[in-house]
Amino acid sequence: MKKKQATSLNKLLAFASAILAVVAVVMIFLPQIAAVNSDTVYNGIAIAFGKELGSVNLWIAKGTGKIDFSFVNLLAYILVVFGLLVIVLQLVGVGKSKLFTLIAAVALIAGGIIFFLALDTTTMTISTSSIIGGGSTTSKFAELNSDNNTVYKLGYGAITGGVTAICSGVLALGKAVLSK
Repeated sequence: MKKKQATSLNKLLAFASAILAVVAVVMIFLPQIAAVNSDTVYNGIAIAFGKELGSVNLWIAKGTGKIDFSFVNLLAYILVVFGLLVIVLQLVGVGKSKLFTLIAAVALIAGGIIFFLALDTTTMTISTSSIIGGGSTTSKFAELNSDNNTVYKLGYGAITGGVTAICSGVLALGKAVLSK
């Protein structure tokens, strides 16, 4: 009877872990970075793959702004999707070893931690040119905040994605501990 209960608990932990990992993956569509004093938000797609913010073109000057591609932000989603894939494969009966479960747990927890680093791993480049000269400035979103003034903060997508990915990893870790 105890073996049947343990198997049932392992399946429940794997299923709950998979659901939380799906929630974390869906966070790519929700705001990851939000401006404090405006409605400006950037979702996971924009901070992972980059986005053109806009341009100004006057006859004496022009400028463009863009969010740069960030492999680290993309890595957060890759790790969570990998962990989700391993857990789903285990649910259908493929690769049921404890090692695969531990690898999935580590991937999910690492991906969840990276969600919280979005401000430090996302850069914005502003390029200007005029009849006098021009230049380009690249800065992280976290660098735009100061001690006295917060311009950007983590959006609810990054916070929810990080928490759910870490919880999913902890559940997978619990499954690994309970499995034989």
